[in-house]
Amino acid sequence: MAISQRVLVWLGCAVLLAISVECGQATSKDAGKAKEPAKLAQKIKVSLTDVEVSVYDNDAGKVSSVQKLASNVKLSSALDIGENQKLIVKFTVRNAADNQAVKSDQAFIRLTHPKADREVVLIAEQDGDAYKLELDIPKRAVDFHRLSGSYELRVDIGDVNFLNAISSHLVSLCSYSLAINQQNPLR
Repeated sequence: MAISQRVLVWLGCAVLLAISVECGQATSKDAGKAKEPAKLAQKIKVSLTDVEVSVYDNDAGKVSSVQKLASNVKLSSALDIGENQKLIVKFTVRNAADNQAVKSDQAFIRLTHPKADREVVLIAEQDGDAYKLELDIPKRAVDFHRLSGSYELRVDIGDVNFLNAISSHLVSLCSYSLAINQQNPLR
């Protein structure tokens, strides 16, 4: 289908030049056909599924705890995480109509320390059809200002093509060993 657009170019004093720009190739099959407007993507409703929160012990070299969560369900008890452990969060964003995995433009994990009013937002990376975040506690302790205590873990999902954004509170985390060698973490 040929696309034609007329462009007017100002060339000094009062000279106007009309240029016709053609893109694509027109064929005899295209002659006489009405131009169809571009179709916009339909917005879809999404859900958060296959949620898994794991604690990996760096010293032992294995996963010490795995919690699988149903959709829209918060883990009932807090997870304890120590200084030599890694938090792993996995989840899938699915089209609610056909249950197919979809890609999201924005997939964040938000960790909030309510008492200190501090928040760390991390990006969940795509891992096949799912999203995954590996948070190595010893390497990232400075991001948390070495502030130990209870953190609320929330997953935030958004995309311009989604009818709904998702903000799901998954679990409370207890981290007791981030404040090593730190005299006043709240400064």
